[in-house]
Amino acid sequence: EKQVLSVTTWDNESSPQFQAVIDAYEEQNPNVEIKIIDTSADEYNNSLGISLSAAQADPDVIWVKDMGSMLQMVDKEQLLEPGASAQEAEYEALWKVFHRAIGIQERTNGRLQMSLLPRKFRQFMNEFSCPEGRADRP
Repeated sequence: EKQVLSVTTWDNESSPQFQAVIDAYEEQNPNVEIKIIDTSADEYNNSLGISLSAAQADPDVIWVKDMGSMLQMVDKEQLLEPGASAQEAEYEALWKVFHRAIGIQERTNGRLQMSLLPRKFRQFMNEFSCPEGRADRP
């Protein structure tokens, strides 16, 4: 039995990139069928926000149209972060080692970092996800 995944798109008929990704995914995963939830581009963000807030089942996969909309969905806790694969976890660990190796602790400027990168965004960055909150410390 095929597993059905729902995917949101906008203007699917005139946007070949969506169908190309869906076709490639279905080809690599023959046990999966993709159900497209298409909306006009003008109404996409509004429709998606309503869909994620309603009592109906959420789509399995969404395409994010712009960063502002994604940040609003994150603030409303409407997005779930998928579990990291073993390869992704390895890359994260390697990035932290690399960042520690190239960082010059004496040149760390916490005030400048705060003015350029607010705390609310740091949770998404490997450099700041060490237990101490900073990758420049061992």
